[in-house]
Amino acid sequence: MSTPRICVVSASAGRPADIAEQVKRALAQLTPAERMVVVIDGGEQPTLPADDRLTVAMLATSVGVNHAYRIANGFVPPGSVVVKVDDHDWLEDGALARIREAFTDTSVQFAYGDFVQVDPRRTVRNDEAGHKPNYIPGSFRLRCAARGLAAYRIWLYQAAGGWPDGNGCYPAGDMILWMRMEEVLRRGGMLDSGGIVRIPHVLNEVVASVMSITGQMGQAQSENATRAALDIVSHDWQPAMEVAHTTLKTAAKRPPTAGTPLTTKRTANASPSAEIGLISGGASPFRQRPLCYIVHSMWGSAKGGGGGEKSSAHWQPALEAAGFDVRVRVTDGIGDDVKGDVRLANGIEIAAELRAELPDLVVMRDGMQGAKSLTGIEPLVPLCRELGIPAIVRMQFWRGLFDFRDDRTW
Repeated sequence: MSTPRICVVSASAGRPADIAEQVKRALAQLTPAERMVVVIDGGEQPTLPADDRLTVAMLATSVGVNHAYRIANGFVPPGSVVVKVDDHDWLEDGALARIREAFTDTSVQFAYGDFVQVDPRRTVRNDEAGHKPNYIPGSFRLRCAARGLAAYRIWLYQAAGGWPDGNGCYPAGDMILWMRMEEVLRRGGMLDSGGIVRIPHVLNEVVASVMSITGQMGQAQSENATRAALDIVSHDWQPAMEVAHTTLKTAAKRPPTAGTPLTTKRTANASPSAEIGLISGGASPFRQRPLCYIVHSMWGSAKGGGGGEKSSAHWQPALEAAGFDVRVRVTDGIGDDVKGDVRLANGIEIAAELRAELPDLVVMRDGMQGAKSLTGIEPLVPLCRELGIPAIVRMQFWRGLFDFRDDRTW
């Protein structure tokens, strides 16, 4: 038995009063060591309390519900049990305590519970409509058993590849993710040992409305979910990492990989209590080639760039030649002559992406490494230390300053 640490994640768009109530209910049930992450997907900004346990990402423009939840899960602390619940599907009293109790069993990796269906004004409650059957292996392909609320260990989220955010994933992104998580556990031989459980209690409300995504796009949801199930059965979809049930009691670590030009780093989001061993080819549990992120203010022939930007641009082809997949994230400006995966991103998006992808190396320009970032983004060196990612800071005169250990200081 172990004591799980919960992190509630919720994305919201256009429902400031609903998310404010959801935050109030969640904070009342969280312990001092637990967390909640809220992503406001554009639109009106809600009034939320100042609480050290609450992280709020306010997006200036909408990125869609799937990507919003991908950002939210990127902020989840390592080793957490994630409780995903939508803004208007309010938590019932005692819900998080029941989830906490379920996950004290280290064999449990995913849990769902019953809900009470309410009308849009929340004047009528229907308990029977939200009563769910106990889990049967394979049933996630038949129905969205985790409708309303789902709880899962963060390592399982990473193993399934994160929140689906591509073509054919909206609507039905949550059901697709639950199916993929189920498949990860099936391949690891963990379904028969209680990897997925139903909590036989009402955990939250679900609003029944013709204006909901299901009410407006039910047919598209069904088609996307069916297509995703077929991809799993035909093996056209493959998990980001394979798992095997082992007797490990400590945080899972990936084995060293021949030819990888980096020391092995810890898997930040592995659950310390889960009996999981990671099995992976390539450089990490998530990919076949080592991944490097370059974070810079200017890239390419963007106006305002100088010799430093031109010098930094040579890192991209050099790292690719060394066998890395390279992604470049730029805060201020991109020229017309860039190649590869180069995108503009704000600080919230960069930090969330690093947390979600756990690259093997981060290269950044000076000014982005500490608390006094020139661009106001989350300090990246402390973040890399937290995640166990080697970092290189390109300082004035464009020398590289290396940081590989948590106990090294500048």
